[in-house]
Amino acid sequence: MSRVREKAARSLAWVASYLDILTLAFGAAAAVLAVAHSAGFPKASTWSAGHALPPIQIAAVAAWVTGQVCLAIQGRRRRRNRKLEDACRNVAAFVDEKCPSLPLAEVGVHIWQVPLVKRQLRRAGSFLLIGDRARSGIPWTKGKGVVGEAWRLKTHLTKNLEEIRARANTREAFEALPIDDRLGLSWSEVQRTPGYKAVYARPLYSREGQDHDIKGILAIDILGDGHYGALVRATEDEGFLGVIGTCETALSS
Repeated sequence: MSRVREKAARSLAWVASYLDILTLAFGAAAAVLAVAHSAGFPKASTWSAGHALPPIQIAAVAAWVTGQVCLAIQGRRRRRNRKLEDACRNVAAFVDEKCPSLPLAEVGVHIWQVPLVKRQLRRAGSFLLIGDRARSGIPWTKGKGVVGEAWRLKTHLTKNLEEIRARANTREAFEALPIDDRLGLSWSEVQRTPGYKAVYARPLYSREGQDHDIKGILAIDILGDGHYGALVRATEDEGFLGVIGTCETALSS
């Protein structure tokens, strides 16, 4: 079953990568068939009921229309993704300005989207100066990790993971921690995220109308030791709310 899913995923990825070419081809085919139909080519009887050409023409038109709709959706997603990436860069620039002693290469900024159906957050935008990092593979659900706790509690959190790990370097010590410090994680999950020293997370809301549901979570993670205090100062600065507004606007676009 997993192989079937993998093949289906690869097929969909291939279609998505060549969607513009496929849509153009279907449009050209629909146009040629329309001209042939109006001219009765190769002969009028081939366009009567029961022949193959009328269904083929209908299928070509339907495929072209579907392609146009998919291209419009794809274009909207790309524009939204660019806005989210820009918002993450703005957050990183703010942190860089307020924390001159914190190397920007040790900062990661992510916007996680709350999905409509699934129960785990989906990464919608990121800023990483040094490129992508190895993923933990942990599904960030409500109450799991700093981002999951911010989602559950509907408030911003800053956690000093460096200090928590110093108190819990064994399974027994970790499981003896207060529940707020375990962050809904198991010991094996903690072992899969060893590099993070401090994490800030904040719920993002819709900028349209009176919708008070959480639309996403902004997360800032620090890889270097000793920068928890700098992260707290930056995120408590009064100018930080303006950066949050940029993130919410991008997420609502």
